[in-house]
Amino acid sequence: MLLLITGDWKAAVVTYSGVVFLWPLYKIMQADAPRCYDPGHVPPELLPARLNLPPLVHPALLDCD
Repeated sequence: MLLLITGDWKAAVVTYSGVVFLWPLYKIMQADAPRCYDPGHVPPELLPARLNLPPLVHPALLDCD
């Protein structure tokens, strides 16, 4: 759109470069945004490494009645 308005390629190149350089910053800000989540199910973008957690145990197996 900027190219159509100004007719100058430099403006389009500068805009495209700005988007390319700011996109990683935007993604970091989105990953760090406040949100609700269960500590047992951490979103993958906050903790990309796979956790070596013990397998889940069904509550019926823990019943000692």
